[in-house]
Amino acid sequence: MTLAYYARSATQAFWAEHWGGHTPEALARVAETSPLTDLILRHLPPAPAPILEAGCGLGQYVVLLRGRGYHAVGADWAVDPLRVCRAWAKDTPLVAMDLGQLAFGAGAFGAYVSLGVVEHDAGGPDRILAEAHRVLAPGGTLLVSVPYVNVVRRLGARRIRRANERVRVAGNLKFDAPIAADAQELTDALQARFGFNDERPLIIAASTHAPEETWLLEAFKLLRSSLSNSRPRLLIAPRHPERFNEVAALIAASSFSWTRRSSAQAASDLASDVILLDSIGELRAVFTPAALVFVGGSLVPTGGHNVLEPAAHAKCIITGAHTFNFTAIVRDFIKQQALVQLPAVDERQAPPTLARTFQELLTDDERRRAIGTRARAALEQSRGATARTVALLTPLLNKFKVQSCRFNVQGQANLER
Repeated sequence: MTLAYYARSATQAFWAEHWGGHTPEALARVAETSPLTDLILRHLPPAPAPILEAGCGLGQYVVLLRGRGYHAVGADWAVDPLRVCRAWAKDTPLVAMDLGQLAFGAGAFGAYVSLGVVEHDAGGPDRILAEAHRVLAPGGTLLVSVPYVNVVRRLGARRIRRANERVRVAGNLKFDAPIAADAQELTDALQARFGFNDERPLIIAASTHAPEETWLLEAFKLLRSSLSNSRPRLLIAPRHPERFNEVAALIAASSFSWTRRSSAQAASDLASDVILLDSIGELRAVFTPAALVFVGGSLVPTGGHNVLEPAAHAKCIITGAHTFNFTAIVRDFIKQQALVQLPAVDERQAPPTLARTFQELLTDDERRRAIGTRARAALEQSRGATARTVALLTPLLNKFKVQSCRFNVQGQANLER
């Protein structure tokens, strides 16, 4: 039995909101390594079975399944995402139609795949699921993913409403993370080894994911060729340690002189164009000498990473369009003009967009420093969530007769009960 609730009709505005900032290429890369893909493939009949993906969106799973030998077809309510997919993968069979009234014969497919679609029919899932059973061959496989399963919300709505009345928002605790005072010694050591200075402005690419490093290196080439009076440097800090060697190979294949943190110190470190920070826990120590900080995981739909550490150092921050892991923070920073967010870009657009942004900021000292100053101010203005949380929890702790509890609150006096 499928349990679902009915969220919102799949209007054109809905698709623009959910897919307008993504490209099928980027989503296809995510699908290749997604645990959901393994789950789907384990339950499908053997290739080359005919498969319908209903509500295929930008079509990345249709393309993926066809690459695995299946006769996959995609159908969707909305024409716009299908056009985007067709421009990317021209031979992909895609059709726009009502998923509750499919123009396929009975028993046409060996499997029916629908990922997060049935809850968007305002009339409920029955019509779509009935049509799914009609087009499935006897013994066929029905795979329906419902990411917003909320029957519990419906059944417990009254209780949840009562509970919501007691909810208090204290703020985001991330803003209260202390700025490490012990990083200065490490900063000095890295400064001495790599010779960071204002004459060669340092661009930090923090917490990067594939293929962002490739795009950054291409952008760095474009940047260097466009700057006649400056030779900036690039420091890349991949998010995941298991990718250090992979990124090292990318840098080695470039035309730049380079070094890596884990290598033995050498005189050439002082002049290297690109530095690979293949270490753990040292990223915050290199923010101090940076001119620009690009926060990775944001050119691809990974969701981005925390912008608060470079903000604490009053650095000019750049992110890609995909920052859904930190939506509220990024929205607040953008409102205060405290970071630069790039538009959604594909693999062709990313390098020139990055290069142009880097050049504009490196050649405008006043703007770059003002953005960094506003980033630090945005961070400071949002501090205090820890103290507010403690103040809200204290009466509850007293109620349950907690004998002794000591909270160390950043920037506040200790509270004892």
